Amino acid sequence: MHMLPTILLPTIVAATTMLGACSAAGQPAEEAGPEPPAVAEQDEPKADEEVRALLDRIEAASAKLNTLKTRVRYTRLQGLTGDEQRRFGDFYYVAGDKDKATRFAVLFDRLVIDERARPMKTWYIFDGNWLLERDHEDKTAVRRELVTKGAERSDMLNMGEGQLPIPLKLKADAVLKQYKVKKLKDVPFGDQTLHHLTLTPRKGGPGVTPVQLWFDSKTLLLQKIVTEEDGDEIEMLFPTPKLNPEIDSGVFDTKLPSKEDGWQVQEVPIER
Repeated sequence: MHMLPTILLPTIVAATTMLGACSAAGQPAEEAGPEPPAVAEQDEPKADEEVRALLDRIEAASAKLNTLKTRVRYTRLQGLTGDEQRRFGDFYYVAGDKDKATRFAVLFDRLVIDERARPMKTWYIFDGNWLLERDHEDKTAVRRELVTKGAERSDMLNMGEGQLPIPLKLKADAVLKQYKVKKLKDVPFGDQTLHHLTLTPRKGGPGVTPVQLWFDSKTLLLQKIVTEEDGDEIEMLFPTPKLNPEIDSGVFDTKLPSKEDGWQVQEVPIER
């Protein structure tokens, strides 16, 4: 099975980097709720027993998660230049089962560079087999086959199964097999308190990086992720998660738009 690169969606990373040279029109920057808590590297890690107990609680809570909708803020801080780029949009998720694959979509509607914002309309949609990258501004769309039909199903957003560290359906054993986990001091976040975990890979390799996770202490829903790629810091914030909402199946439509409407389209199947 073809696997996604290490962090988030491959084209989110690529497109965000390409947009670093873009200029932004004069609109105030949008903020997605309170500022995320700062990384507290100086805090003393908690005992391993507490870590295991917390992971088990998160796993039990996430087992009740069937669908999720939230605003999302995706930030990339470039290590060499210090440039920061932020994208805002809507994130949709439907958990898979033995018959259906996990599906997710990120529909970005705003780009912020150097505190200047402009509208955007860029979609990344994964239907369980295909990933659609659809840029409405440039009218370009690429549809990539990531999983062949009939292949063994896995959750690409789960640690230990896929390669995108967004563990909405966290499994404690899979996380502990892949990472050394430490719990840092709980941190305030608006009206919430967040549990803060640091995950260090047990084995190195291409694209293997540490990950930090923050979970709401009451709902145990994932709130924030921080990791790195190619020397850049990547942050993904989920400020307004709604548990098990109705989600229209059309959100996960990965059909290519029509060339007759002026779109440049490309389909990339898996090499067989």
